[in-house]
Amino acid sequence: MTHERSDFIIVLTTFSSEEEAESIIQQALDEKLIACANINPQVNSFFHWNGQISREKESIVVMKSRQKLFK
Repeated sequence: MTHERSDFIIVLTTFSSEEEAESIIQQALDEKLIACANINPQVNSFFHWNGQISREKESIVVMKSRQKLFK
């Protein structure tokens, strides 16, 4: 089976904790929605929330998948 180069994607997102990230990753792996994932724990995130600038500790997750599996 061959894949078009554009078929492969990287999904980058954040979670409020490493535990939450691991739970979602495990579910995505179980459902074969991703091939693998990497967690970069404890990053400082800055964002607008309710009219103010907020700062939180989050975990960045990089997931490798295919375009046809991404909804």
